[in-house]
Amino acid sequence: MAEVRWRIALSVAIGLLVSGLGVGRRASIGWAIGLMVTGRSTDSLILPITIVGVATVAKPWLEYYVKDLNLITGHLVQRKLHRQLFEHLMRIGPGYLANQRTGEILLSLNHGVYQLRTFTSDYVPQVITAVVAPIAIYGLVAFLDWQTAVIYAIAAVLAVAAPSALFPWTWRASQRWREALEDFGSDLLDSIQGLPTLQE
Repeated sequence: MAEVRWRIALSVAIGLLVSGLGVGRRASIGWAIGLMVTGRSTDSLILPITIVGVATVAKPWLEYYVKDLNLITGHLVQRKLHRQLFEHLMRIGPGYLANQRTGEILLSLNHGVYQLRTFTSDYVPQVITAVVAPIAIYGLVAFLDWQTAVIYAIAAVLAVAAPSALFPWTWRASQRWREALEDFGSDLLDSIQGLPTLQE
């Protein structure tokens, strides 16, 4: 899975670059406004306006590219997992499958693999980007204005602590929902597979 790893690393790098472009665009807009308010010459606006223009064009293009990259990564993961599951089922033989519900097997082969594909191609790069980007931005803000950085730090701690405090309640609800959905999916698939038998 080396190909998947470098694709995830590339997705994270592009995500950080996109975040940097977003911050740079907003900072350049503020820079240009400050120059205009202080009565600077028009020539001094060329650089910040150029940065805003480049960031505005490059940011959506990079976002489109990284989505396409993640989509291909997800398909690679899905194809690899399907092949491994198929080979495993062939090794254990038909005796195991005879004692299992078909609906549960199909859910594992399809829904479970799809969820893992989404986890690998979308969730992992986004989580890494979401962790690294704020740290870099916070370091820049602390360098420019430490009072604002302190406010950001307090807000960040509260944003992380609040969901963690509510996690026991949300986790139990999520577990019940997932179990109910799995039971419903298995029963539905078994029922659909039994329709031809009933028609006969």
